[in-house]
Amino acid sequence: MAKKKSKPSVLGVNRKVGHYSFLIGVILALVLGLFSEQISPSWSLRIMFVLVILGLIIGLLNIQHKEMSEFLIAAIALMVVAPAMNVVSLTIDKFVFGSGAFLRSMLTYLIIFLVPAVLIVAVKVIVELAEEK
Repeated sequence: MAKKKSKPSVLGVNRKVGHYSFLIGVILALVLGLFSEQISPSWSLRIMFVLVILGLIIGLLNIQHKEMSEFLIAAIALMVVAPAMNVVSLTIDKFVFGSGAFLRSMLTYLIIFLVPAVLIVAVKVIVELAEEK
């Protein structure tokens, strides 16, 4: 009997697109943080635009209802810790010259990537809370 090929569901495809967008965004943010000194300002803006688009895709496709609270808590924790990490990176810079700048750049690119996703998920949560049940 021939196997019947099942069509992938739209939800499954969306999850995969969101999953790969997340992986690409995180890897891009970390790698670009390492090479931020060598990137021209015009390319840096283009890269930030790509990170924002990937973040929007994450917020729209990847974060499911059951994951919203955990995602928002983790994102808020990252936003709160980010200024402290800048201080830590300045301290690290005193011991290993230049490494603090890499850390600051990686964190900056990561936040640029995550903020649009956080915004989308936060709006989804607010809309859900406002709906009548």
